[in-house]
Amino acid sequence: MIWGALIGAGASLLGTTAQIGLGINSLRQTKQALEQSKQALEFSKQQYTEEKKNYDSYMTQTNDSANAYDEMKRKINTNINANDQLPMEKL
Repeated sequence: MIWGALIGAGASLLGTTAQIGLGINSLRQTKQALEQSKQALEFSKQQYTEEKKNYDSYMTQTNDSANAYDEMKRKINTNINANDQLPMEKL
């Protein structure tokens, strides 16, 4: 009887130990998955930063072009207005 109880307790202990081992492996896998997610997030952050920098540069160039166009249009209009003020015999 005692041997049966001891064997049962030993088997139960082995089962518990196996469950603890599985739990530890599961935690290791979770830790690895979290580390991979962290690396992917860092990569995405770097990509976003690079794309934002490219976008900002594009917008700066676009604004500069728009400003240059507006300045050229202003000068043309100024010349047209000046020509409109000239007497007809000077044209």
